[in-house]
Amino acid sequence: NTPQNFSSVIDMTSFNLTSPNIDADRLAVISEQIMKATEGSGSTSSSASSSNNSKNASADIPVKISKGSVKIDKLTSGELVFTNINSPMTLINNTVNLNGLTLNAYDGTMSGDVSYNMISSLIKAKVKGNGIDANKFIGAAALLKDQIFGTLKFDTNVSLSGATYQEQMKTLTGTADFTVENGKLGSLGSIETFLGANNLVSQSLISTKLGSAVNAVAPYNSSEFKNMTGKVSLKGGVATINEIKSAGDNMSLYITGDMNLLNNTIKATLLGRLSQQLANALGPVANVSTDKLISSIPGVGSYALGLFKALTVTADEALLKKIPDLTKNSENSRNFKVVLNGNVEKPASVVKLFQWIETESEYSKTQSDIKSLLGGTSVTTDTTKIKEQAKEQAKDFVKSLLKPETEETTSESEEISPQAKRKQNIQKGVSTLFNMLNEAGSTSKETSATEGTNE
Repeated sequence: NTPQNFSSVIDMTSFNLTSPNIDADRLAVISEQIMKATEGSGSTSSSASSSNNSKNASADIPVKISKGSVKIDKLTSGELVFTNINSPMTLINNTVNLNGLTLNAYDGTMSGDVSYNMISSLIKAKVKGNGIDANKFIGAAALLKDQIFGTLKFDTNVSLSGATYQEQMKTLTGTADFTVENGKLGSLGSIETFLGANNLVSQSLISTKLGSAVNAVAPYNSSEFKNMTGKVSLKGGVATINEIKSAGDNMSLYITGDMNLLNNTIKATLLGRLSQQLANALGPVANVSTDKLISSIPGVGSYALGLFKALTVTADEALLKKIPDLTKNSENSRNFKVVLNGNVEKPASVVKLFQWIETESEYSKTQSDIKSLLGGTSVTTDTTKIKEQAKEQAKDFVKSLLKPETEETTSESEEISPQAKRKQNIQKGVSTLFNMLNEAGSTSKETSATEGTNE
């Protein structure tokens, strides 16, 4: 028999596809196998340039569907599961077009336009989702489980190809905007996890207080948020976080960075804000965070400064404005910075840095107030002198700071002046510092800086 030459295309003006179940991954594998087989069956007289510019003509599907429809009860792709899929359909130039697609997924709905090239397995999708369970969907789509909970709404424009998850992630390109309402972050987004930062646990004066601080802040549910918004760019398996903002009663965040979807690693910077109540619950971790306070204390300051300087960083007002306001009250809140670097499936090892943030003006004002309070005493840098005088000087200054001053005492009905309030905060910080120094002096001599402080 003479082989038939399908030089003409069959044009179907009406086609309706109904199926109880379709496995998209299996379909992609079949399409890939067909493409490879048909590429190898082309005429040997075909030129190489013709083969490179377009797929061999024998690979084209000799069918055109001008008008059709799709009704699928269930479709799976990797761990993703979609149900009640309905859409008009066309098939033109090997590409199935589903314009006007609707479906159900993860307690919500999705709609949009999707195309699928049956030869190259290229998928293009402009899809919106509403009312989606964030944890279920993100866990299935990005294999990132138990990190974002809440009701998800998104708008995405992406393309990808490949028969496996790894291939699809490597070729994934596009953008996604999203919002999540009334949710919470997983362990990676809680103040308890942030307190495990390398620069905190590596310092004996701080690490001895972290356990009690974690227990104290737990009731404030820092990971809960009222709303979250995000803008993400996707390319080559990497999700670039242009910005993610979340706002809750006790903590708000502004996040930028990169998330590798192939190995679930993240490199990101978080700027955050804590409510006054939550910051107060941190106790010593918050009270001794100000390096200019410690640097203004003769003797002890010169030694302790090295330990605490890493806990404070300055930032301009424009950057701090990017942090969302707390949903209840942002008055007297504390700003902080966290650096993440590592595998999100191991939260304890991902947090590399935790610092308190102050503006340049706040830094200068606090330093000026402290120097004024301490009588303008400067910090000595003579190591020998420090060793000889540090202990006695420190005791004298602490006693003078903690001594009640009746002229600034107010009745319960009177409002405390800003200067008096600032002084109270300084006194609290100094008192906390020396309590910690005393404790550390009896339990740890791990570093030369600590040993110097003990002296």
